[in-house]
Amino acid sequence: MPDNSTVVSVSSRATSMPLLAQEQLIFRLRPAIIIPLSFILFIWAVGGLFLWALINFKVLDGVPVITPRIFISIYIAAFAFVGLAIFLSWLNTEYILTNQRVEWRFGIIGEKAISISLGNIENITLNFNLLGRIFNFGDIKIEPAGISTSIIFKGITDPNNRKEQIENAIGP
Repeated sequence: MPDNSTVVSVSSRATSMPLLAQEQLIFRLRPAIIIPLSFILFIWAVGGLFLWALINFKVLDGVPVITPRIFISIYIAAFAFVGLAIFLSWLNTEYILTNQRVEWRFGIIGEKAISISLGNIENITLNFNLLGRIFNFGDIKIEPAGISTSIIFKGITDPNNRKEQIENAIGP
């Protein structure tokens, strides 16, 4: 009977994926937290301005069924739901590098995983936007040979170092 104390998992999620034989974890990370937080705050700010405009310009006064208080409650619940969905999406996204493969795991309700063997990687590219340059996060696109699907590690911290780790894992 196998000793379960020696089983190591690639993922920190509820549905773990065990490491393959001779496989070692190099890194496991999530996108930078600033990305979902800034997106949530932006959506809430725009939504708040829109709600303020609806109330201030008395647009809701022409709707007999919905009072402003009911509309505000529905509006706040909808934006809370959107914020929760964005946060859960971030929470359920993992980027994994082992000495044998790269893997992207994602999904809020169901879980999906895309895995590429290190031997099949043909190209690795970095992409930074303005905020990424300021806060040191960016995207790494990993393209395999002969397969149309690529993996994009979106919004990861210290992408230059992570790219170097992937290249070192691939070897010469």
